[in-house]
Amino acid sequence: MDSYKKLHPLKQITGVNSFSECFKNCEEPWHFAKAEETTDLLAKTGFKNIDVSLSNECSKLVEHK
Repeated sequence: MDSYKKLHPLKQITGVNSFSECFKNCEEPWHFAKAEETTDLLAKTGFKNIDVSLSNECSKLVEHK
């Protein structure tokens, strides 16, 4: 297995050229809110009819050229 695949998935994402600009000023630790917290935050900012859920599905991010 090459060293890229051994990296934590977040490190893989931040290293993809098409995403690197989005993460240049980000610092760890990252926080990923649970569904309940996300629902509360969306409601506080005025969103209505909120339906938030989590999934164990994987997303494959690829670099577009």
